[in-house]
Parts: sequence; C-alpha cells; structure tokens
Amino acid sequence: MEVRGVYYKETSNRVVQPRVDLQATDPGSQITVTGYYLLDAITSASIAQGNVTDAVRTEYRNEAGLTLGHPVGGGQLSGGLRHSRESDYQSLGGNLGYSHDFAEKNFTLSGSFAHNYDWVGNRFAGTAGTLSSSTASLYATQLLSPTAILQVGYELQYQQGLQSNQYRFVDVSGGPMPERHPVQRDRHTFAGRIAQLFPDTGTGLQLLYRFYTDGWDIRSHTIEPRIYQDLGDSVQVRLGYRYYTQTRAYFFRDLMAGEKNQLCDFATDPDRRCAYTGDDKMRPLSSHAIDLNARFALHGWQRVPGLRWFSTGAIDLSYTSFRQDTTWGRCGPGTREICEDRVIQVGYSMPL
Repeated sequence: MEVRGVYYKETSNRVVQPRVDLQATDPGSQITVTGYYLLDAITSASIAQGNVTDAVRTEYRNEAGLTLGHPVGGGQLSGGLRHSRESDYQSLGGNLGYSHDFAEKNFTLSGSFAHNYDWVGNRFAGTAGTLSSSTASLYATQLLSPTAILQVGYELQYQQGLQSNQYRFVDVSGGPMPERHPVQRDRHTFAGRIAQLFPDTGTGLQLLYRFYTDGWDIRSHTIEPRIYQDLGDSVQVRLGYRYYTQTRAYFFRDLMAGEKNQLCDFATDPDRRCAYTGDDKMRPLSSHAIDLNARFALHGWQRVPGLRWFSTGAIDLSYTSFRQDTTWGRCGPGTREICEDRVIQVGYSMPL
C-alpha cells in the first residue's frame, strides 16, 4: 500500500491531491492486482471553474483504476481500466500490455495499446463533444554490460473529436470566437535512453532524447542529461538539465506580430483542418529546466528517541528552475520577456 499527498500552490490556483495505491499478488496463480484512487481538489477563480465574476470556487475530480497482471508464454501480460470524472469532463479508458525477456533477460521487448473515450462538457452550454484517443507503443531494452543499459521506443497516438478548450476565446475577423482545433490528430514519438553506472564512485549517468511530430505540423526535440551521485550510504544527489524546442502548429497566428485569424467553418472545409487557437503552447517555443534533487535516508534516526518510527524512510528535496520564451508562465500575456518559474518540492516516504 502506498499513500501520497500533493499540495500545489501558485498565484491563481491551488491543487490538493491525495492518492492511495494498492497492490497484491497471489502466490499460487501469480496474478497481480493493482488499484488506485485519487482526488483532485482544484481551487481557482478561472472561468473554467464556472465563474462569471471574480470569485473563487473549488472543483473535485475523482479517478480510479484497476490493473491485472499474469505471466503468459514466458512474459508478462497486463490489462486494466481507469475512470475519471469531474463536473464538465468524464474519461473512460482501457489498456493492454505485454513484455517478454530474451537472451537470459539481457533483452526485453514490450508493447502496449490503450484507448480512451472522453466526454467533454461546458459549464454554460452543457455537453460540447467527445474525444476518442488510441495509443500504441513498442519499446526495446538492451543490457550493454552489467552496468549499462540502452532503451529505444516508439509511440503512435491517433485522436478524433473535440480537442479545443471550451472556455478559451480567440480574436478572429468578426470578433471573439470560441477556440477551434482540428478534430483529427496523429502524434508520433521516438524516444531513447542510455544509462551507465560507475559502482566504484557511486556515480550514475543518463542521457534521454525524445523526438515528437504530429499532423498539426508541430515538431519538437527534447534532450535531458542527468547525473546521480551517492554521498555515503545515506545521501544521493541528482543534477539534471532539460532543453526543449518546438515549431508552431500550422493554424497558430501570432497576434502580437500582426498575424490575423480568419473566420472559417468546418462545414465548408472537407478536410476539417480549418482552425484557430488561443493556446500559447501551439506557438514556436523553447525552454530550459535545471533540476537539483537530494534524497536523505534517515537511518541515523534509529538512535533518536521519538523519531525511530520514521528511521526507515527518506526525505526528498527538489529545486527546479524553468525558463521559457513564451507567455505560458508568470510573466503574463503579451510580454516578450523570458519567463522563469521556480518549483520547490519536499517529500517524505516510508515503506510499510
């Protein structure tokens, strides 16, 4: 059993999220059952919360999932269902996966398929539409040596249905209009990871790369090196850097640069590619993130009266500096400055 709690706060939003995970394995049949439940309590003053005035409201999202796993044909077969519900959104999904080891467990091949069906609503206009998403993935993992590993993979996702924000309006010819995205989207992701451990010094190196492309003409590259270092037997530190860059969606218009949105209608667009967006994440952008994490094992607390019960756990401290050249940050709309956000996280974990 694992119990987690998350508290997130920024200028205009607050999120509280408790979560419970349960896992049990039957020794006889070797069937593993995994289930979880989480609650999102989101407090905000945005229109998406149903506000027509400057008032704060709290919305709740409930999500639960169940997965079954069983050895089949020398590999591991798993399948599960998940359901998520909030006042203006409901999602139902299922997944099926299989992994198999080869060459004395030096090579692993795994594949999965998942399908989600979402009902999208609008607090003021009622039901707005549906979204269907299918995702297939294939990953291969190869041990290069006793201390090195290589993983490569590919994911394909196809989405059909409503994909725009029902509460976001866009300036088009004729006045503000609700955002309208294309109803179809195919998404391709190629990913790789290589990792090397140096046992003598307690040092680990990782390099991750991801290339993404989709039918909306967005192309992105993500590269992320990481270094892990053990400091004795009680402290581990991690330093990571992530660089991300992307091109813009074909229907994005830079209003600040004088580009205009032209009013269009799906009824006269046979390919249903006519669209306009107010989503700043559809623009060309790049970002840099530096992450520093430290994990402290609390073995020494065994000798401290009143704290021995916590001595089997560990404390995690994390600091992230995130810089991006887009208005999707705390700089505010309309700015051309480089926005920087800082995230500090503190956590405690203990096996039961």
